[in-house]
Amino acid sequence: METKKNSKIDCLSYLGVLLTAFVVSLQSNSNIFVYREQGVDSSVFQYVAKMMKLGFLPYKDTFDHKGPLLYLINVAGLTVNAKWGIWLIELIFLSVTFIFMYKSFRLWSGRLLSLLTLLISFSSFGDYMYGGNFTEEYSLPFIAVSLYIFLDYFKNDKIDNLRLIICGFSFGAVLLLRPNNAGLWPAMCLSVLIFCFIKKDLKPVVRFICMFILGMCLMLLPVFIWLLYKGIFSDFIDCYIGFNMLYSESGLSTKLGGIKLFLSDIPVLLSVIICAFYVLKNKSIKAAGYIALILFDLLLISLPSTLFSHYGIVIIPVIMCPYAVLLSKLKAEKMSLFTLLTVVLAVLSVLTAFTPKALNVYKRAIYDLSHAGEEYYPETYEYIAGFSDYYTGNDDRVIYFGNIDRYYLLTDRLAASRFSYQTPIFDAAEELGWSDEFFAELDLNPPKLIAVSNSQDNICDKDRMEDFLNAHEYVLVLVTDEINMYVREIS
Repeated sequence: METKKNSKIDCLSYLGVLLTAFVVSLQSNSNIFVYREQGVDSSVFQYVAKMMKLGFLPYKDTFDHKGPLLYLINVAGLTVNAKWGIWLIELIFLSVTFIFMYKSFRLWSGRLLSLLTLLISFSSFGDYMYGGNFTEEYSLPFIAVSLYIFLDYFKNDKIDNLRLIICGFSFGAVLLLRPNNAGLWPAMCLSVLIFCFIKKDLKPVVRFICMFILGMCLMLLPVFIWLLYKGIFSDFIDCYIGFNMLYSESGLSTKLGGIKLFLSDIPVLLSVIICAFYVLKNKSIKAAGYIALILFDLLLISLPSTLFSHYGIVIIPVIMCPYAVLLSKLKAEKMSLFTLLTVVLAVLSVLTAFTPKALNVYKRAIYDLSHAGEEYYPETYEYIAGFSDYYTGNDDRVIYFGNIDRYYLLTDRLAASRFSYQTPIFDAAEELGWSDEFFAELDLNPPKLIAVSNSQDNICDKDRMEDFLNAHEYVLVLVTDEINMYVREIS
């Protein structure tokens, strides 16, 4: 009877976990209840996926510099449904993430405290996950699963070949999304080696490495074979590795500034403080190592020369575990300075579940559920779509200049160049000559319609585009808050 009762309680607990994942998923602009204007990055990923569905190839026929797994995920979402299919994929990924975050918390805390820790994570999700469909979001389940495997090994010495393969597979998946997101594995694998050395038991290390590499190969080889079969492996290397190395070039001060920026976020800072507290209280080497893990993660996500807050999504499963450890220690003890500090930190931890950022997650979910069926677009969308239909046919190629791929999706048109967007890549890869390649393409076959972003700062080669428009006698036909639209022939 007791087992049956516990089973029911576990089912209810996991139902609560899935509910929290569902609430967070409604932060996606593609959710099934209220569909919104797509974000800058999401529009690019969806455009690449749309091109792939039409038989074109990423990297070669349309440029972007993220990993191939991201585009395959977007293809799957658009195949399910052009509007809410991506949200369904996000919901699945978030559900797996929350389940394994919960399982990690349960290594220390009870059911209620573990669910409370999930709610504390809403503060970070409310800050980092604006609009959804990011590589960082799709990295989450792989990070959460692997973190659980590592933590269960360190705490309970529980490991088997399947777990090692899953861990390697997850690492390979994140490498095919965005290598900057993969800070967990180098840090934790090194920790495993140190742990085995301290135990003076190095015999299982060879098996660990072999099974881990096997898991990586199970993820990487099918994708690499597909890239080779399609003849785009070299294009993949040029875009994903070559360009990203240029794009990530920044000085030490920039990287340290990025770490400082993310550490200034209260949930991240409080997580580090909790770890530092256990270093002082228990002389805990594991707590010190966990601080190193957080800082290493922050260093990797701070590598790009330009930082965006959604880069921080990948650290959410990592920073939440110290909260679960802290809350599990709340029990009647002899009053001391450390007991008092434990209570203070616990109170601060719980309060993060009620910060404005966390409450915005609930507000957005309630709003979308109560406004189901509505769509939100800027009023200018109707004019842009109408002018596009008037001046171009379905087969005409166009250019939306800047970083506004959403308009290719809105108007159902394809770009007249493999560079559907130009900012910031032309500046970041000036030595590759991509700007010259782009304008040479347009000179050979000037598109009927070109729209230039007027709402974004520092548009790459904007002066050069203005010279091109003048040289080819384009005429301004529409001005909105975001674009100036030009056509070459007015019928």
